[in-house]
Amino acid sequence: MKSTELRGKKIAIGQITFTSIKTYHMLKQDGIEVSMFFDRDYRMQHRKYKNTPIFPWANFHDVYVILTSQNRYNELKKMLVNSCGYPEEQIILLDNIEFECSELDVSGEYDWTWLKNNVQDVSDAFIHYKSRILQKRLMDKNIPTSDLAVIGAAIGINNRCTLNCEYCAAQMPYYTPGEKRDYDIDNTIEKFDRFLDYMDYIPYLSILGGEPLLHPQLHKLVHYLNGKKAQEKIVHTDILTNGTLLLSDELIEAIKENPFFWKISVSPYGVHSKKQYELFKQLNEAGVPYYSRYMVYWQKFGQVTEPEDTGEEYIKNKCEHCACRVLQFEDGKIYRCQILPHFDLLRRIPYDERNFIDCSKPYGKKELLDFLRSYSPGMAYCNGNHQTFLQSENEKDAFGGDMIPVAEQAKGILPCKRYE
Repeated sequence: MKSTELRGKKIAIGQITFTSIKTYHMLKQDGIEVSMFFDRDYRMQHRKYKNTPIFPWANFHDVYVILTSQNRYNELKKMLVNSCGYPEEQIILLDNIEFECSELDVSGEYDWTWLKNNVQDVSDAFIHYKSRILQKRLMDKNIPTSDLAVIGAAIGINNRCTLNCEYCAAQMPYYTPGEKRDYDIDNTIEKFDRFLDYMDYIPYLSILGGEPLLHPQLHKLVHYLNGKKAQEKIVHTDILTNGTLLLSDELIEAIKENPFFWKISVSPYGVHSKKQYELFKQLNEAGVPYYSRYMVYWQKFGQVTEPEDTGEEYIKNKCEHCACRVLQFEDGKIYRCQILPHFDLLRRIPYDERNFIDCSKPYGKKELLDFLRSYSPGMAYCNGNHQTFLQSENEKDAFGGDMIPVAEQAKGILPCKRYE
């Protein structure tokens, strides 16, 4: 069909991808108004359903639906017809539309500013778009993205939590009340700012605890990360919370300064996450993007065992597919693993300066690069029961762990061996 046949009709484009953004501008060029985007992503919200987390396929009615994905056309069309009741004749594959304009006519239109101002639903399109921008910037400077780029990074801002999960990755049940605290946020910002001087590209950054929403100055870190320096090197950031607390007014306002950069990742732990629905309502009303996936089971995280070996080859084999091998800032130090800093702070492993970079001491770009390419000796003491990235469904991961009911609560402080 010719694009001009769609003039005067309500148009919805899905799923939200760069192709759909390009399609939007081509339709506009041909004099056709687009009513909305849509997506099957359950992380999305829409202003029409301001107070309720939604599955957004059924957000529009009496429209012509343009599907932009050739390889998923039949699947998505069947879902729209059978599950949402849309007329089959009003579902159109993009490839079957003949435009009057060409892609070149709109090549300068679909930019980052347009995306932020017009795509009201939250999706990964913005993340992919910014990632391309930052990677292109590195290519233009002839900087390999593999040099000073990490799989991901995390900032631990406290070791306090509202729960006491027995198999907590952050080892919460092993900390005594006197050891639990919020880290100095100004010191964290200062150390991370120096780290950014050396880094070229960070695909994602997570803010962790304990429970990060317990930290009364979390909004100060959010303000900092909204600044130019962080924005030029980090694609997006999320804050991980367990569904037991709401966001402070200061935190919400800080996130709303740059909402497409932020996402609240809610981990609903069944009956333990007593405020999860109240939290969803708060986030929807505030227009703060969030992600939530209900969990029934998880793996036994971070159990310490005496290693068979402490050589780098053994550690490399153990950690190669590990889900926790993300660079982490914790209390003024940089670690090569999310669990390792808590092993170290609790002295559950022998002290070894090779396990971290002490940010209170001078270090350079080469030292950081060498550290990122290495495997820390302390990793040998982890039993590996957090392996999720298996080679294939049929492959048995030698370091994989048992599945247990999610967030089983420990009774009090758990005992553990501590090294001097």
